[in-house]
Amino acid sequence: MKFNLAVFLFLSYLTCFSQEILPISTDNDWEVWYDKVPVSGEIRVGIMNSIGDANINPSFFYVMIPNHSNNILQCEISSRDGRYEASISYNIENLKPGNHKFSLPTQHKNELKKYTSKDITILTSIGETSLENTAFYVSASWDPIVKYPEIIYIYINSERKSTIVIQNLKSGTSQGYPCEKIQATSSIAYNSLCKIPTKNLDLNSTLFIKQRVRKMNKITYNRYPITFKLPSNGDD
Repeated sequence: MKFNLAVFLFLSYLTCFSQEILPISTDNDWEVWYDKVPVSGEIRVGIMNSIGDANINPSFFYVMIPNHSNNILQCEISSRDGRYEASISYNIENLKPGNHKFSLPTQHKNELKKYTSKDITILTSIGETSLENTAFYVSASWDPIVKYPEIIYIYINSERKSTIVIQNLKSGTSQGYPCEKIQATSSIAYNSLCKIPTKNLDLNSTLFIKQRVRKMNKITYNRYPITFKLPSNGDD
């Protein structure tokens, strides 16, 4: 019985990856390659479940889809050097929870395949119609997702010292994880990396970016919420 169950789960996993999901029809300006690097202004830039030093395959990316009742997966892609950015949507109305493969019809494959997954990040969110109607963020990867992640990597862009706080609404406890400055040149779109252990995340968890701010002689804190969901460990 255990063997039959293992075979069934493995075949279900392969089915997710064998059928790549195509984007909704897009305008011609869904992606941009800049010859001159602009200045980035976003604070939440990427949420990944794996990063590494190998070059990416820019034709596909992978997302952990949790239980949802929404229609749209919105994908924002940013290269750390600020040269590439993209915004593209996918219909996931009938998509079951699990790990899924998405097609990226980029016209800049030759440029993007020179990047590693540390150099270009993905921010995916699920909502009803667009990025403005985000219900929650999910995690993505440039590589096939072969196991449940132990760490989620959150890329942010800020000159302030930042901490990701996990707050458990049921127990009232909280845990902070300091973000590390990226020690690399050309950190335009994002400049800090925050590592969050998934063992401390559950349905009662909320996340937010916390930044200490000094105004005159007073210390205050800015908070930027991250509504985030993972599939249950049995869905991967």
